[in-house]
Amino acid sequence: MLDGPIKILVPTGSLGAGAREDEVRHGIVAGAHAIATDAGSTDSGAAYLALGISKNNRGSVKRDLTILMKAAAAAKIPLIVGTSGQAGGDLNLDWTRDIAVEVAAELGIQPKIALLYCEQDKALLKARNAAGKIRPLPPLGPLEDASIDACDHIVAVMGPEPYIAALRAGADIILGGRTTDTAVLASFALMKGAHAGAAWHAAKVAECGAQCTVQPSGSAGVLISIGDDGFQVEPLNPKNRCDPHSVSAHMLYENANPFVLTEPGGVLDVTDARYLPVDDRVVRVSGSVWTPKPYTMKLEGAGGGRYQTIMLIGIQDPDVLSRVDEFHDRMLAALYERTRKTMGLRDTSSTSRCAYMAGTPCRATARRPAPHRPGKSAFCSWPRPTARRGRRRSPRPATPTSSTSPSSWTRNCPATASPFPRPTLIAAPSTSSS
Repeated sequence: MLDGPIKILVPTGSLGAGAREDEVRHGIVAGAHAIATDAGSTDSGAAYLALGISKNNRGSVKRDLTILMKAAAAAKIPLIVGTSGQAGGDLNLDWTRDIAVEVAAELGIQPKIALLYCEQDKALLKARNAAGKIRPLPPLGPLEDASIDACDHIVAVMGPEPYIAALRAGADIILGGRTTDTAVLASFALMKGAHAGAAWHAAKVAECGAQCTVQPSGSAGVLISIGDDGFQVEPLNPKNRCDPHSVSAHMLYENANPFVLTEPGGVLDVTDARYLPVDDRVVRVSGSVWTPKPYTMKLEGAGGGRYQTIMLIGIQDPDVLSRVDEFHDRMLAALYERTRKTMGLRDTSSTSRCAYMAGTPCRATARRPAPHRPGKSAFCSWPRPTARRGRRRSPRPATPTSSTSPSSWTRNCPATASPFPRPTLIAAPSTSSS
């Protein structure tokens, strides 16, 4: 029995997407017990895992980490980050670690940082595959050794157990490799004994931050309060609100079945969940059920090769087509404005630069035949060199390989493998160190 609800501050849907300092302060004042956020996804393709790079640039990630690490240190609560560096590979995790250590030095703090690695050894995977311990996910066929060899990096998608182990070991900051979004957000509440169905469902609802609110663009994050038999969700921006529709609809996001969500170690069933407004901003959810299942983990692999960037743009609106240059300029200006807000940049000299760039036609616009007719499309193609130099490979894109693996073999993996890796704790250097 909990003494009270476990409150998790979810500042943004992805680290580097633009946490808002005022919203984080609001969540801390509201009594947040932990800050938790995802930092990546497979949404943007396999290149980030293949190359070990981040989609969100270093400046935006450092900005968000600075806000969150400062707030977590002041409130003496843990900061939990999953799928570090976009893809959660070892290189992505190390990149995020370096930024966190740099921020710690600048803030003058010395947090204990847990690093949870999840890349898998190819020889071990081949052995387990030969033993029938890896099965394909539809529509893929059986996993072949050649597919394993073709991958530069292969990760096993972690559940909450490594995060719980790190929290119990006393970590102030947890930087995890590839993990399900829900596991990152649910880990602290599960460790504290919260209702499993409520913890997993709350994490699913909050995984994209303010996406579960009525006005997703009006704020960045949400606060979830998880209790013995349900949870509540509310925006971190007092001017935004949640309603039963915005909260319940998020089960549709990246999920084939809006009532069932499969996670490592179990299945969340929200068939009988009830969504009731507490007031005009807060929604309470109850009736979510968690059913434990044999522990399996998804494998994600990617390899770099020659590739080409192709962009297909189809516009049918005659009003847009008749003013396509104006449409281009306004779109570019809007993107620059969004970038300034996300990065917290002041609208000074960048305004004139944006206006100048917005008035310059892109290559596709400059070459297009005039006039366009409704229903026509623009086709742009930019050849790109191979993603890795010095190696001859047949032309192929960075392609993901996905399979699931029972936990029966992962228990024999190295300490840095999932599902139960031992956290590596490091202390950030003090500002006085050389």
